[in-house]
Amino acid sequence: MSESITDIEAIPGLNPKEIEIIQRVVEFFPFRATSHYISLIDWKDPHDSLRKVVVPDAGELESGGDLDPSREKNFYVLPGMQHKYPDTVLLLVGRQCSGYCRYCFRKRLFLQECFDGYPPDVNSCIEYIRDHPEVRNVLLTGGDPLTLSSEQLVEIIRKIAGLPRIEAVRIGTRMLSWDPGRVIADHILLKGLRELRGAQIYVMTHFVHSRELCGEALEAIRLLRCSGAVMCNQTPIVRGVNDSADTMEDLFNALVSAGVSPYYIFQIRPVVGNSIYSVPPLEAYMIIKEAQNRCSGLAARARYVISLYTGKLHVCGLTDEHLVMVYHRATFPQDRGRTILVKRSVANNSIEFFRIGSNLLR
Repeated sequence: MSESITDIEAIPGLNPKEIEIIQRVVEFFPFRATSHYISLIDWKDPHDSLRKVVVPDAGELESGGDLDPSREKNFYVLPGMQHKYPDTVLLLVGRQCSGYCRYCFRKRLFLQECFDGYPPDVNSCIEYIRDHPEVRNVLLTGGDPLTLSSEQLVEIIRKIAGLPRIEAVRIGTRMLSWDPGRVIADHILLKGLRELRGAQIYVMTHFVHSRELCGEALEAIRLLRCSGAVMCNQTPIVRGVNDSADTMEDLFNALVSAGVSPYYIFQIRPVVGNSIYSVPPLEAYMIIKEAQNRCSGLAARARYVISLYTGKLHVCGLTDEHLVMVYHRATFPQDRGRTILVKRSVANNSIEFFRIGSNLLR
């Protein structure tokens, strides 16, 4: 398993001036990476995409943003458990991650301002699910569920997957990027998944760049698939990381080759410290569409979505004047399937889009 690194000065590819600047950032937003991920970075290239994922940037100190722009706190029904959409509940079973993505939308989990009630009482959550027959899907997230012990995680999955009416249990994890050896060496998890009965298990990976799909990551994917898990990938579109059609095309094709379905591409949310990583929705749509136009149907399946308090908007079309969005998932019943037209001038400015979003999208 990979070593966890929290000391910026332990990174071999940084010079003293860079370290001085970065230290000012980590006073507000902590740093964590793994030796595995550090080894993937091309330290000779100051603009390397994977370097951008983990190395703090002075731009994170720019003002603006919110620690909870999607108002997740409004959807907690129990400590550590959200119920936003009728058929799906979300459990934040892990508050820690093996590494911190600089663009994380839940960075509040790693700060003093965390309000999410970790850890959840799993038995209370199960009783809640039993009492709500509309719930068919459970998402385990955090943080990263794979930072739990294997025994603890398998027991949580077993209890939930065995409930009547539960059709799918999703495990949202970045571990296959940070430390794929954690999965390769984890015979308890792999055996536990093979022996599960009940709901289908989905592993929702978080690969943002094709270079993360190294040999060890591919082996971890293979083992999980052999254990019965269905593999899907979610990635944000991130400035300086994957904000080109070439990079996205490579990622989509690499995922399909590995047996992982491209599922969602997320807009960076207006979280404190994240504006430097945001690609405006209009530009993001055009990048993603160009990449998908070059791919097979298998590789072009991901939806580009924007997550808001009001739901998930699928960005699905472009006219001469507007970016076209449809509510793929809606917080409020009256919004289900509703189409939204956003002027190009607004959609081409992330700050402006989210500033007026609460009025535009209601």
